[in-house]
Amino acid sequence: MSNYKNYDVSLISVGVINTELHFGPFSCYWWVTCNKETELLVPIRLHMKTMTFLKGYNFVITVVKGNREHSEWPGYLCDCGEFYTDEPSISSMNAISTIYQKMFCNKTKFSGPLIMGFDKPTIYEKLLEEVPFHPYFVNLELVHVFVFGIAKSKNSQWGYAGVGFKSSFLFQLEKQRCLFLQEFEDDTCKVTIMQKTQIKKIYYESTPDLILSQELIHAAPSCSLNEWDDDILIEKIFSYYLKRRTSNHVDLHNFLDKWRQQGTIIELHSNLKQLYSIDHQLSERELNAWRMILRNIGCHNITPFYPHILILNKMH
Repeated sequence: MSNYKNYDVSLISVGVINTELHFGPFSCYWWVTCNKETELLVPIRLHMKTMTFLKGYNFVITVVKGNREHSEWPGYLCDCGEFYTDEPSISSMNAISTIYQKMFCNKTKFSGPLIMGFDKPTIYEKLLEEVPFHPYFVNLELVHVFVFGIAKSKNSQWGYAGVGFKSSFLFQLEKQRCLFLQEFEDDTCKVTIMQKTQIKKIYYESTPDLILSQELIHAAPSCSLNEWDDDILIEKIFSYYLKRRTSNHVDLHNFLDKWRQQGTIIELHSNLKQLYSIDHQLSERELNAWRMILRNIGCHNITPFYPHILILNKMH
């Protein structure tokens, strides 16, 4: 089913903005991008209801707090006539697909945000009414940072953020997906690391970098130039930085072998193109992942030389 299918959806109830949910620790799960053309985030309001018309039937989806996997995330209930979900689903897609499959005895699945009409201006404009602050995402090299509170200061070590600034991002530590919450209190930066609803660690330091370096440097695998022959370590680094960010099979070992044959300096783009199919277009996400992987296998001077060209030097 096409991601761009135009569903017949109407908003039955606009629901409510809940400060603890929409601007609290797990708020990144309570906002959704309304469409691919804009990065505007729309709140998944508590108790909101939508009605979707499919095959002559009206499917009603209701948003509640909590689902079978997480008590603080959105949960979705769906009903259509005598059919209804027994417990909140983890996504609107799962909720409506479960009922649809029961009714028509097939395996049809639907796109969650679209099936609730989040892409329709008539719906998302209502959901955005009286929203006190519009959160947004910032894409960094390894993380997708969600900013849900804003404030400024004159502190350059805080990136000129101030007391009231709040952000979060997901990161894998010790093979567990963790949520990092960052905020500023008086003259201190506080970072809370959570796994599901459990607090694993809380750090207080003068700057965010001092905290993140304690956790992320130890979590991120790396190696020196002399360790390039360690296949297990190279594969671990590749899996950590790049495997989830590329849809193609990439032979990192072959890339490193060719580099050693060429000398200490290579031009990045032309060499990367040799690793992919002819029609593959390198995305900015993949390029960022490559920059990170190269820094962590002993490279330096990853420097713009001409437009769209990068020069890299191996560290000796």
